[in-house]
Amino acid sequence: MMHRIFEDNKEPLFSRASNIMHIHAFRTDVLKDILRDHNARYTNEDLLALYTFTGGVAWYVELLIIESGNIELLKQTFLRDYPTFSGVMLERYFRQKAGESGRYTHIGNFWDRTGKHEIDLILANELDKTVEIGEVKRQAKNISPTLLQDKTDYFLTLHPQLQSYRKELLHLDLQDM
Repeated sequence: MMHRIFEDNKEPLFSRASNIMHIHAFRTDVLKDILRDHNARYTNEDLLALYTFTGGVAWYVELLIIESGNIELLKQTFLRDYPTFSGVMLERYFRQKAGESGRYTHIGNFWDRTGKHEIDLILANELDKTVEIGEVKRQAKNISPTLLQDKTDYFLTLHPQLQSYRKELLHLDLQDM
């Protein structure tokens, strides 16, 4: 909304902002450092929980780490909603981590209108002609290499420019964080 108010040339406040701040989430390695500072024996599940509920945003990380007033209610809310959001956030975590690596020219995911062909992670580098296509699940046992290959084949029929790229299939889970 703020973007529209100040940056859309049809809005009355267009070009009136003297400064615009673009705030980004913490890098994934910074989140690991924060967890390590508070618990040297943190697990990848702890890292996923922190990322799921804060998105890596500094304000939310601080609230979560220092919140002490109504911690029991906060805990109940987190536990209730965690299974729903943590899988999606794990996918987002791996996309962010790939972006931080600087190795890819395109990072994204894919799904068709039917929902039958959903690919969690697509990492392409058009300079070295490589594409990595991945399935992301909380638990490795829920990854089907055969199904990922089928989805990849379908995806590549829709994107023939990637046919000549060197391809790698990725199976990523909580342990790969």
